[in-house]
Amino acid sequence: MPTKGLVIPKLLAWIQRIQKQQDAITNEYVRRILDYYQNRTLKVLNDKIKIVELKIEANPEITPGGIKKTTEYKELIVSVSDELEDFVNFASIEIDLASTQSVKNAVADIGVLAGNINMDMARIVTPSAVEILTGYLAEDSVLYGRIGLWAGNSTAKVVQSIIDGVGLGRNPVKIARDIYKALGLSLQDAIRTTRTVQLYSYREATRANYIANSDIIKGWIWYTAMDDRTCMSCLNMHGTFHELTEQLNDHHNGRCTMLPYPFGQAVIKFTGQEYFDGLDEKTRETMMGKGKYKAYKDGLFTFDKLTRELPDPVYGLMRSETPLKDLVNE
Repeated sequence: MPTKGLVIPKLLAWIQRIQKQQDAITNEYVRRILDYYQNRTLKVLNDKIKIVELKIEANPEITPGGIKKTTEYKELIVSVSDELEDFVNFASIEIDLASTQSVKNAVADIGVLAGNINMDMARIVTPSAVEILTGYLAEDSVLYGRIGLWAGNSTAKVVQSIIDGVGLGRNPVKIARDIYKALGLSLQDAIRTTRTVQLYSYREATRANYIANSDIIKGWIWYTAMDDRTCMSCLNMHGTFHELTEQLNDHHNGRCTMLPYPFGQAVIKFTGQEYFDGLDEKTRETMMGKGKYKAYKDGLFTFDKLTRELPDPVYGLMRSETPLKDLVNE
């Protein structure tokens, strides 16, 4: 089924709107996770951390074995374990909600796309079908298995930070800082996972709908949010054509999106390299990094080498920026 009068500016405006929408969704779920962590998890633990800090300060000669025997230490570790478990459960729900919302938005956005470019797109995959397709948040998934380890891993880090700090005779305030840092591991994982799952869910839902309309859509174009947060791998991929069988396998937290490529249409006018080469010298050096940019100018590697693929247990192969040492030692 052919498209009628496809207008490229409308298509680009559609994808740019999606990028802003996805950022807004991510920010909202991350805000909720942060709010829970700061106003529940830390709020409950703050007093107990201070009590342990005072205990160490009052007993400068205390040993790691000695601190482990204290009531204050034992109560803190039990509380840390309990509160992190609660936080992880809350974060898991928010991650699930973010993924589901992204799938629903992807389905809705396909309808908007059809209207924008006068495309008769009757075959739209339902959200429930796509949720089964993605499978990232199935109870037996690798991702859920990893989420389940967050609380235990962070609790173990808290224990180690206290024991190491006491053993080394460190300042109690410094030990307390290390405790907070260890607690933050679960938060970092939750934020990273929220962003990545949400974006992968949106992209896979979009691709499922492209596949359902493969008589209209030939493939998709890798489209990058070109700003000061864009990595060189994503910039290198910008403008490249991909078959519908291919997944947009961006890195963790990656913000790239899939621009539909209808049959018989030219969709994008410039590649990431052309965009990069058109920037001023200072901006190019800032984006690529001083050492890497010098090597690029010296002809030690070509622009297309800036992307590498590495295996990930959840998402399979993921693309990321190639380190300088790998670029110049090929």
